[in-house]
Amino acid sequence: TPTDGQELLIAVTGTAARALTYGTQFEASTVALPTTTVTTARLDMKFVWRVDTSKWRIVWATVAAAAAGGITLGTPVASTSGTAIDFTGIPAGTKRITINFVNVSTSGTEYKLIRLGVAAGIETTGYVSAPASIIGTVTATVGATGGFFINSLLAAQELSGSVILTLENSTTNRWCATGVLSNNSTASVHTVSGTKALAGVLDRISLTQNGTDTFDVGEINIAYE
Repeated sequence: TPTDGQELLIAVTGTAARALTYGTQFEASTVALPTTTVTTARLDMKFVWRVDTSKWRIVWATVAAAAAGGITLGTPVASTSGTAIDFTGIPAGTKRITINFVNVSTSGTEYKLIRLGVAAGIETTGYVSAPASIIGTVTATVGATGGFFINSLLAAQELSGSVILTLENSTTNRWCATGVLSNNSTASVHTVSGTKALAGVLDRISLTQNGTDTFDVGEINIAYE
């Protein structure tokens, strides 16, 4: 049983803005009980036990400042099977995502592409994308609206490098993409660029291809901030 004046500290960190509810043994004071978390920032609360009401009374609540330059690293995924690799659960408030490729290859000659998604699913249209490939002294480009295309058409090409997605407009949920991937075995460089406005807040991305090829080599991961 708590004693009069005993203190209780509670820290809550949400994966986004999450609703908070309290049991009957908690009460407000001149400080209101917080009703939601604040994006992914930690919410700290201090309560004091009041013997006259038999309740924990809140005395202060504060939101911890986000760490400067904080980057969250995802879980690496082996790109050795399947037709798509998805990363979900990207929290609201994310403004920058880096997709890292290590020797990623597919079984055939289809275009590889990156797609963005919201809670309703991956969006497959409305992209403005113009990837380019430089193989030796030959440059090839292609325009695409079905995703951020990677103009790599050889099954033997194992791509390494990074593609960066940056939120350009939080009202229209418009993202910009830019990146460079390379393949040493064929002495090729592949650039990725474009924009995409989403129907809502981004919470997932997908690496896939525009046919039935499967992934057969490599590893891929994301980092977001």
